[in-house]
Amino acid sequence: MTIMEKKIKSMSDTKINQKNISVGGDFRQNIDNSINYIIDCELNKAEIYDCLEFFLHMSKKDVEMNITVAPAELNKKLSFNHAGKYIKLFKDYYFIIERVGEVISHDFPDGEIIVSSLKSLFYDTIPTDAYDDNGEYNIVDGSHILDVLRKKIADRIKNDTRYDPDKLSVEVVDSFVIAFVGYGVSECQILQNPNQC
Repeated sequence: MTIMEKKIKSMSDTKINQKNISVGGDFRQNIDNSINYIIDCELNKAEIYDCLEFFLHMSKKDVEMNITVAPAELNKKLSFNHAGKYIKLFKDYYFIIERVGEVISHDFPDGEIIVSSLKSLFYDTIPTDAYDDNGEYNIVDGSHILDVLRKKIADRIKNDTRYDPDKLSVEVVDSFVIAFVGYGVSECQILQNPNQC
């Protein structure tokens, strides 16, 4: 067992109030008792850590993070960016999104670089014709952009020479990617913030 696996194994599991789950910024959602289905993935902190290492290994670009404008409520942000299909998906992944946020914020030594790399990859995903002469962009189809971003992240992880699908399954990577993108959206690092426009 590696040092990191021992460290992660020794961490206590996060207690989550079943009525109010919060993940970064103003990303708060009351969970109604009538919800019978939430993605229950065996995505543990060690797997999240491994995915983040594979993602970071191929990208260490510096991108400035703008935290001067308050984050928008997640559903509002997704609607504003024409990414409505992700409202339900991110709702189903709340627990995993929160766990990814915890690992990035508390356990991963290069957490800020991870978020900057995600933002940089997001900028590379936006079609060039969506940018104006000042470098500002207008999102016309946010769902498509998030789909492409998910594929780029998954490919980056799976194409890393250290990646072994027998140790970290494709399903685990796919769940991580959805939660990682959800974390990026909730932290206002990807997609346009309607509070800023």
